[in-house]
Amino acid sequence: MNSLTGFQTKIIFVIRYFHPFIGGLEKKVLNLARHLIYKGFSVEVVTSRFYHDWLANEFVKNVPVTRLPSPRIKIFGAAVFLFYLSKYLSKNRHRYSIIHTFQVGYCSAFAISIGNLLRKKTVLNLSGSGHSGDIKRNSRTPWGIIFLLLCRRAKQIVALNREMIKELHTVFYRDNFITLIPNGVDVWAYQKNDQRSTLRKRLGIGAEKIILYTGRLAQEKGVDFLVRAYATVAPCFLTRLYILGDGPERKKLQALIEQLQISDRVVMLPAVEEVLSFLQIADIFVMPSHSEGISNSILEAMACSVPVIATRVPGNVDLIEDGVTGLLVPPGDIKEMSAALKTLLTNPEKAQNLSRQAHNMVQHTYDIDTMVNRYIALYKSLF
Repeated sequence: MNSLTGFQTKIIFVIRYFHPFIGGLEKKVLNLARHLIYKGFSVEVVTSRFYHDWLANEFVKNVPVTRLPSPRIKIFGAAVFLFYLSKYLSKNRHRYSIIHTFQVGYCSAFAISIGNLLRKKTVLNLSGSGHSGDIKRNSRTPWGIIFLLLCRRAKQIVALNREMIKELHTVFYRDNFITLIPNGVDVWAYQKNDQRSTLRKRLGIGAEKIILYTGRLAQEKGVDFLVRAYATVAPCFLTRLYILGDGPERKKLQALIEQLQISDRVVMLPAVEEVLSFLQIADIFVMPSHSEGISNSILEAMACSVPVIATRVPGNVDLIEDGVTGLLVPPGDIKEMSAALKTLLTNPEKAQNLSRQAHNMVQHTYDIDTMVNRYIALYKSLF
């Protein structure tokens, strides 16, 4: 019996991609599961086993993870995974009360349909808004429209920002099935490091200012736009751009960096599970995306008191008040991004004020405990 909710419950998280994949959604699912377990809930993550050397069952940061077979063959692999998922959910139906899925797609549509057949409570989390978000992306294809129709049968749908709610209305999702729960950040884990200069020396960083991006290297993230803007700034300031992440755009970005002749000023590193040390040595954090949900990367930067420049897109505008908690620029506008970088590089007092205001805002509004308690209230409302 869970003291927080007064009812017995076990939650299964169903997500197609999970650890060791590193991304905003994967990180959010892991952190939510960890904090629910800490608060006394029973949570299990069910995901794909893409390689034979991956364990079928293990604990990731105290979270039990079950991986189901999924060969690395596109349609066939998805079909195999869904077959094993249906078997697993059916066989273990007496062991859980709630199926919580993430992101609109065939995996969530199938899990919700199976959950409804088994008379389980079902929750769907959206992951993004805008052109590349859950609703607009799926609305462009016949299969996507089917997934949207099936996902509409979830008992509750979680939107991360206000634009997502508007997008749900366009596909006739009803308000009484929609809950707004923005992402949260662990403000105790993500903090400034008082030994920042020592940390910078350890990482071989001298007097240069560090501009940082962390996230997927995908087209919708707009990293090419950041690189082009940085190329206009690099000759004027002692700086270095750090890009942390993996994705389909990596080779294109490397070629662009060489073409712009800034290879000596840009450091590209693979995605890392813990970005804290990089945030603690950064002077500016940039999120150049064309669409977002609620960016975990922005929240982590703000918690570490790093001033943020981001694009004026849904999700980012929920987090940033332009000129107060960060700087907003139009997506793809190289001139405006360059101007924003120059503003923070030449005006450290402004940068400090922005980072202070953002840090206070995150502590009061986007603490992970607030997020987790909203999910607990949502689960309770299902019964």
